[in-house]
Amino acid sequence: MTLRELLGRIESTKGQKLPTAGKLIESGSTVEAMQELNDGKLTVFHNGFVLYEVSGKRTVFRADGRTNYTYSGRKEDYSFDGADFMDMDWWVRLVMEGEDRMTENLGRSVRFNESSLSIEDEELSYLSSSDFDEQKGIFLQDILNQAFEMMTERQREVATYYYLDGMTGDEIAKIIGVSRSAIACTLSDIKKKMKKNIDMFN
Repeated sequence: MTLRELLGRIESTKGQKLPTAGKLIESGSTVEAMQELNDGKLTVFHNGFVLYEVSGKRTVFRADGRTNYTYSGRKEDYSFDGADFMDMDWWVRLVMEGEDRMTENLGRSVRFNESSLSIEDEELSYLSSSDFDEQKGIFLQDILNQAFEMMTERQREVATYYYLDGMTGDEIAKIIGVSRSAIACTLSDIKKKMKKNIDMFN
């Protein structure tokens, strides 16, 4: 199946909020296409959203979100017209975007950890070292380990669901069996603890 054929079979995502990975899986939307990868999987749902899973990390994007594509090489950028991909196998373009998303997510995570460590309410993007050097992977793992050492067992559980798995407070509350306000309090405590101990990350 080509990308053109796939886009003709799925719904438009225009005007729809990008769901978290957990929300997408639970949405009930049927799977329109799936491609197994060496260390992960690419799944396109009928509602038009794509779930890209690699090395145990996940990210979600729109199948119809981008048309043109720019690859940033070491020395220069290479631009491709979106039409170049339309008659290729459907997964080629989407794998490229999935890898871009993982790259962007790791970049955000590095900036997050190198700046104030002020955790915002938007999800902390999924970490992936598949396209990065070993040093960055070790650095990020060390940051996560230090952060988790400061937390209680419950805080670690909530932080993992919220910041790494991209779940909402309501989803976490159902899994753990507590109220939504309890989850909000736990997340607030995590933020305060991170701000209070920021010096240990410098």
